[in-house]
Amino acid sequence: MTNAASEQEWPGQLRLMQQHPWLALAALSLITIALTATFALISDAPTTVRRAVGLATTVEPGPTAEPTRAAEPGPTAAVVMRSLPRAAGDFTDRSDELSRLVDVVERAATTTSQLPIIAIDGMAGIGKTSFAVHASRRLAARFPDGQLFVNLNGHTVGQRPVLPADALACLLLADGVSAHAIPAMDDQQAVIQARGSLWRSRLDNQRKIIILDNALDFPQIEPLLPGDGSCLVIVTSRRRLFGTDAVTIPLHPLSRADTAIMFTSLTRDPRRTGNSTAADGSGRAGDDGSIHRLVDVSGGLPLAIALLAAQIIHHPSWTYSDLDHHLRRGPHRRRDIRAGHRAVAAAFDLSYHDLPAETQDFFRKISTFPGQDLDRYSAAAVAGTGSDEAQDRLDSLFEVHLIEENENLRYRMHDLVRDYGTMLAGSDMSTDQTDVLQRVGNHYLATLADANWFLSRVRLDPRPRAADPAAAPDITSRAGAIRWLESERANLLACIEQARDHQLHRLVIRLAAAVAPFLRQAGPWDQAAKLHRSAADTAHTAGDSTAEAEALLNLGVVRRMMGSYADALAAFTDALGIYRSLDQAPGQAAVLNQMGIVWYLTGDHGAAEQAQIESRQRAREAGDQLIEANALADLGMVHRQTSRYRSSAQAQSAALEIYRRLEDQYGQANALRDLGVVACQRGDHEYALDCHRQAIDLYRQLDDRLHQAYTLNEMGVVYRYRGQLDAARTASEQALRINAGLGDRFVEATGLKQLAVVQRLAGDAAGAAVTQERALAVFEEIGSRTGTGAALAELGLLAGQAGDMGLAGQRLDRAEAIAAQTGDRYAEAEIRNHRAAVLLRHSQDRQAVEAAVAAAAIAREIECPLEQARGQYLSGLARHAGGDLDGARSDLAEALATYEQLRLPQAMAQVRTAISQVNEIR
Repeated sequence: MTNAASEQEWPGQLRLMQQHPWLALAALSLITIALTATFALISDAPTTVRRAVGLATTVEPGPTAEPTRAAEPGPTAAVVMRSLPRAAGDFTDRSDELSRLVDVVERAATTTSQLPIIAIDGMAGIGKTSFAVHASRRLAARFPDGQLFVNLNGHTVGQRPVLPADALACLLLADGVSAHAIPAMDDQQAVIQARGSLWRSRLDNQRKIIILDNALDFPQIEPLLPGDGSCLVIVTSRRRLFGTDAVTIPLHPLSRADTAIMFTSLTRDPRRTGNSTAADGSGRAGDDGSIHRLVDVSGGLPLAIALLAAQIIHHPSWTYSDLDHHLRRGPHRRRDIRAGHRAVAAAFDLSYHDLPAETQDFFRKISTFPGQDLDRYSAAAVAGTGSDEAQDRLDSLFEVHLIEENENLRYRMHDLVRDYGTMLAGSDMSTDQTDVLQRVGNHYLATLADANWFLSRVRLDPRPRAADPAAAPDITSRAGAIRWLESERANLLACIEQARDHQLHRLVIRLAAAVAPFLRQAGPWDQAAKLHRSAADTAHTAGDSTAEAEALLNLGVVRRMMGSYADALAAFTDALGIYRSLDQAPGQAAVLNQMGIVWYLTGDHGAAEQAQIESRQRAREAGDQLIEANALADLGMVHRQTSRYRSSAQAQSAALEIYRRLEDQYGQANALRDLGVVACQRGDHEYALDCHRQAIDLYRQLDDRLHQAYTLNEMGVVYRYRGQLDAARTASEQALRINAGLGDRFVEATGLKQLAVVQRLAGDAAGAAVTQERALAVFEEIGSRTGTGAALAELGLLAGQAGDMGLAGQRLDRAEAIAAQTGDRYAEAEIRNHRAAVLLRHSQDRQAVEAAVAAAAIAREIECPLEQARGQYLSGLARHAGGDLDGARSDLAEALATYEQLRLPQAMAQVRTAISQVNEIR
């Protein structure tokens, strides 16, 4: 498979593509890599747009369903935890409900392999999430493959419910699926189907606990459900979502006795009771009924109980009677909040009005935070305070149960608390949501600049830093940048969405551009496409032509990664027109480089070549060495695909020199890998291995496992040509093992194809046929024409060896037609040699000579000595079989000389044996 040298791959959730060089089929294998309903994204090399646009990894998938232009909602994302959230300290023993849930799971485990879905419903504040988490912890030992928890935002104030497609993408990413392996297309139903299929395949025979929290309705969660019933799915919602397909456990308000037990347990101070607690736990002798009244005020809602208990804890001198008195005389008891229960509102009022004025102000402001959870730095930005002060106030709110703590010192509000705080903020003239969005947006822009510095292929000095280092997280490495971006993904998208709603055009444009590098590598790409389309429209409305062109450029890159090549070219064409009207050479260079990649992938090599030549010219005018190197490298790939190996090597060498000067490790690795492919085609196997080893060392330093797999497949080809079949097998098997955790379908198909060739050469024809059929199925599924052609050629050769000339001819004819369509002359030479071998095996000597001579002529023309020598050898054998001994000696002598130049001892021995057999005949 071919790899656009200008692209870049990212570790962890970040990975890119490459090419497969077997017989120079490599380059065009990207041409039609299809995005199918099941596995939609196959990618090749990393593409960097431009430093000003944001350098990022890109991946080449195949074609997808025809995209639509209908207006769509803004991007949404879910917060997914790979483990259960922190256990609630205020969980009250719901023994009946818990026993029922555990009994259902245990009974299913002993009587059937199908676990039912557990649906937990109940009113807001009833404790659904706490119950789900508590039950899951009780059952965790039965589900050793882990836990996933996702908040679907079904009833969160100020947040859109998470769309099924976005929830699936986030779950897949959290479960370890690479971004490039997550299907992306514009048809929402198609993408839901594709992602759902991948999700279910990931869960097949797994024993996980999956909590789908805060669900809106059944259509939202149906695509998220596993297929085989081996995972325990717990759904929480305020609505009843299921009929008879699930075990529904409704949570009702706690009884008076349980409420009192929870309340007195949380207060943790028996001295407050004065006398002994009543037998039913509902009060104490001589307490004048205060606990009764407090229990009644709470309405049996755990959230209200926790808030009331917090008041007692933080007022050491108060008795229960004091709390009852303060609650009954509070001036805000009449307030009702939109989300629900009057008693909860009263409890909120008491907790809120007990806070210092500055903490009240802080609470009101963070209630309007556009995201789902926040850290001290985001909270400081929202409130306009320092991060230390923000942490102190977060701690204060946590102590009184107005916020909850997640992992890694991140905080979130219960939906009811957020609703309450939003209501207060709405009546507070000092809380301006526009100001909040500007402060949060500026915080994100500063931190994104810092994070992108670590993600960029070329790091410019000085490193961008926040004016106040204490106001932003301390990002010290690439891994740290990615962790921060993953944590903030949903918040960033929500911030951009709200900024658009408030018509903060400049903020939308700047945030979309700043987050573009991460979204290009982390996906999901359909979500990124919506974001960039929105940014382009916003920039157009604002009259910012440069920003519009930049957004269109980002949109085109994502569309190319999605396999929507026509849409990609449309976006690039619009961007190029704007950049030309502004006479901006750097932008023109970046767009032309990207357009050239698309034309290369679609097989229009003439247009691709011209685009890269012009891109290089514009880059040199602008003094942009990175784009110049990218254009050179991509030009080299066009030349390699069209069998111009000398010029290809020259272009890649020139690109490599620039990449080294820029200290761009990705560029160096990509150029070295492609130089290795060219060297292999030209017969310089030692240099090819050296290039591949250097490339794989760089990919390892970058933690780029996907490109390691691609390079191992290419190294296997070199080993195979050298006759080192054990090393070739090891390389292909290692590539397949690495890819098992990544899911790149092209790597899988390429590894299988290479492994099958090794099996054939080792004498295992039956095993080779089975493995090659598997490779063919994947190539056809993803729409790789060159991969399909290569697999068909091998299967044709195997069919001929098995004696089925008809099938062999059909498969070789199809393979040759594909090579002609794609202009792959190397593949054409190899296929003709395969045909010669089949004809010779079936004593059709004259036709075998014609095919072998034609193969040798093509190989000589494109300077590919290996296929040239093979054609000469096969021609010599066929002439010998037909009685043309002089012709046989001449052809075999030429083959031997070529193999000696290539230093291939096994091939040399084969030819010498053939020459001896010819010489025995006088």
